[in-house]
Amino acid sequence: MEAKDSFWLKDWENEPVSFSIKIARIKNRIESILYSIKVFFQRIFDKDHLSPNDIWNLSHSLAPKILTYLTRFKKMERHGYPGYFSEYNENEWKSKEEYEEAVAKGNFDPDVAAGTITGPEKWEQILDKMIFAFEWLVKIDGGGMFNDKITIPFYKKWGLKDPHAKVKENERIDYVYEMTPEYIKEQEEKNDIVMKFGGLSSEMMSSEGDLHIKNPEKYKLLGSKVIYYNIEYEIEVIEKRVQEGLDLFSKFYRSLWD
Repeated sequence: MEAKDSFWLKDWENEPVSFSIKIARIKNRIESILYSIKVFFQRIFDKDHLSPNDIWNLSHSLAPKILTYLTRFKKMERHGYPGYFSEYNENEWKSKEEYEEAVAKGNFDPDVAAGTITGPEKWEQILDKMIFAFEWLVKIDGGGMFNDKITIPFYKKWGLKDPHAKVKENERIDYVYEMTPEYIKEQEEKNDIVMKFGGLSSEMMSSEGDLHIKNPEKYKLLGSKVIYYNIEYEIEVIEKRVQEGLDLFSKFYRSLWD
């Protein structure tokens, strides 16, 4: 196989759309509409107004609802906040030392106890972190990560960099390999699940540029391609921030009332 014929090495952004692809897209669109109609009626006749589509990926189904509820909750006029963010009040404690001892045991927020932020302010920050997590799940993880109309406002709103933006710091080189027929057969024989999905593709991408040197009986180098994906930033910054918001949602779930 010549490198120019490689699926992964094609310039898909400038690749002309063939008539067969246009027909396939129309077919897929029709199938999608028909499936949406099917789901609509499943929800009508199901006793809980759910379709199997709603259940098989609950994180996808629940995230938009939770995001809507959290956003409305934060915008509404509220009069209280969780006791965890209570500040020291001499009328409620025998001494300041007793309060500090409770803080040390994890019963109260240390930032509020230190006086660096008030209880209500800290609670608003916590709500924002929850909202960020679910907004990322809905807008970015839910399919919009390559849509500039979605990603640019989202990352700007939350003070983050887009890990897929076409800038130098996101640039990386991936190497495209063709796997030998013998190696493909060996892998397929070891993995029944792979065969259920039609077997292995003959091509693969890797960040390693010497697989064909280490294992010439398995790989043939077809070429390399520059892609824009700062996976380290996504994992170490964005994913951790998302997980923090989800953890806080779990921790303060029973405090989401006023």
